[in-house]
Amino acid sequence: EPIGVYDPDSLQNQKYWREVIDDFNPDIIQIWGTEYALGLCVQKIARDIPSVIYMQGQMAMIAKHYSDGISFLQQLKYLSVYEWLRRKCMWHRQKEYDQAAAREKEILQNARNVIVESRWCGDICKSLAPDTRVFQSLLPINPIFSRKKWQLEKCNKHTIFTVSGGYP
Repeated sequence: EPIGVYDPDSLQNQKYWREVIDDFNPDIIQIWGTEYALGLCVQKIARDIPSVIYMQGQMAMIAKHYSDGISFLQQLKYLSVYEWLRRKCMWHRQKEYDQAAAREKEILQNARNVIVESRWCGDICKSLAPDTRVFQSLLPINPIFSRKKWQLEKCNKHTIFTVSGGYP
């Protein structure tokens, strides 16, 4: 579901997660990411079970820098009526990320344990939830990337490649 749609306070959602928790009876809950409210819902109904968050990025940083360098007037200039009515413009999306960042902070404060892939991510987690224990786990990089000798002179300057760029 899109960020911000899932309601962690929904009794129906909590009932579903209560059934899952009762069925599996976990000793620990690992929540993969903070971008969706599923993890918060689970934490609300399983407060007695320790949880750990695995994070690759930071909703707080995406929200903070979402429209850096693009003013609201510039956003309006290239906005379609469809985007405004369907709440798909940058301004609306930034608000969704602001809400997701607040939820991320709550999830981190509840879990007090986080697995990160960089010190940067861990430091931000600690700034959002100072009591958080940070564990670093570097994902292995495919050896094919070290076989090639990268040369700055041969790169396409000012290009960005991303596999999941749903935001600027």
